[in-house]
Amino acid sequence: PLCDLSNTSLAKQIAVTELVRAWEKQFQIDVSRDFQDVERLNLFACQRCGLQFYMPLTLAGSSDLYLQLEKFEWYYMPQKWEHDIALEDLTDCKRILEIGSGSGVFIARAEAEKRLKVEGIEVNEQAVHRAQGFGLAVQSIELQETALRRPGHYDAVCAFQVLEHVSRPKEFLESCCELLKSGGRLLVGLPNAESFLKYEFNPLDMPPHHLTKWSPQVLSYLSNLLPLRLVQIKREPLAAYHIRQYVKANCSSYADRGAPKFLRSRRLQRAVGGLIKATGLHKILTGQTLYASFRRI
Repeated sequence: PLCDLSNTSLAKQIAVTELVRAWEKQFQIDVSRDFQDVERLNLFACQRCGLQFYMPLTLAGSSDLYLQLEKFEWYYMPQKWEHDIALEDLTDCKRILEIGSGSGVFIARAEAEKRLKVEGIEVNEQAVHRAQGFGLAVQSIELQETALRRPGHYDAVCAFQVLEHVSRPKEFLESCCELLKSGGRLLVGLPNAESFLKYEFNPLDMPPHHLTKWSPQVLSYLSNLLPLRLVQIKREPLAAYHIRQYVKANCSSYADRGAPKFLRSRRLQRAVGGLIKATGLHKILTGQTLYASFRRI
């Protein structure tokens, strides 16, 4: 779905029944309708660009799924690491668009902290109404339509925790490029497939929520496909609220590969997590998110 190469390898197979049970257990959400008649997911890896993607590609979550996820406070966190980095990169930009802006958390921060004027587009109608209620410039409009209306209009386009939800990532990125003027910035934040996420059975990192998995390798390859020059890639330090998840994922991975089973002990994992937090070690460990900055050629 990114570089059009047919040479792929099968990385993993997942029974849909197992995934449906996980959603029900962890979030009390029934996702069975999102899978229609699909019984098994296949995770493939592209041999050229490195993108990992789930098949079939038609399993993007319904609007109802996202409405239910919004009920959790952690789903739209007001403070995000990638937002902090982006605010520094946007200092000299005048026309800025955020794709998938939700209720406008980043836009509000940009205006309050940096006096930046940011527009947003969002397909979730309820989120748009909330943003507009706060006086923020957020519209309910599709990305492709925006690109047709305003080609070469923006100094910067941002997409935070959006690209991994998209079934056609190449078309999404092409539209981002269309929106940018020459020399404009494309800023993206998304889950790091090489982080502790790769050791987890995490329903949120699979369909119908996430459809693709991105690594620094994949982001670096985009310059071969699109009129973009990679400026930098940054890795989020492990957030304090992810320490427990990090420890559990790594301990389970070691145990699966033959290490002593006591690594699965919750008491041990709590002790290790407490030590990591108390010593500040998490600040030098790799966290969940990647941030990439590109320039439009």
